[in-house]
Amino acid sequence: MARLTIKRKNRMKLKTIFFLSIVFAVYSCSGVKYGVYKSTCEIYHVPELILLLNEDKTFEYKRPYVDEKITGTWEINENKDLILKSDMFKSTDDIDPGYKYTNIEGNDIYKISGNKLFIYSANGEYSRDKCYLIHINDDVTLFKDYKFFKNQ
Repeated sequence: MARLTIKRKNRMKLKTIFFLSIVFAVYSCSGVKYGVYKSTCEIYHVPELILLLNEDKTFEYKRPYVDEKITGTWEINENKDLILKSDMFKSTDDIDPGYKYTNIEGNDIYKISGNKLFIYSANGEYSRDKCYLIHINDDVTLFKDYKFFKNQ
């Protein structure tokens, strides 16, 4: 009788572990993590870009040498790509201060892969070898007033 109870408990533990593993896998692949991302490429020892993704579907870009606040909205499309939209991306100014991060016309689009965001190029492909964004923190408020340089 005791062996039967132990077997049932072991089966129940295995079922629980299996169920939790599936839930975790589905949750981790379901989309982008809110929070702070930074570029793996740097300009003068600072990241080329810091991206703040807010839970309310808004975002903010922080770029060295760009003083304006670059903001917009984000969404995830049917291909599970992150799409960033901003009126500032529509600038046709010849002296563009670099509001956009990608070279795609219109919106900035990223391929979501775990805690990384890979950049789509103008030809519609993305590269895992070049610059990409990596999730560094869940708390966006820590970076709201982030300055790349002390005199900014």
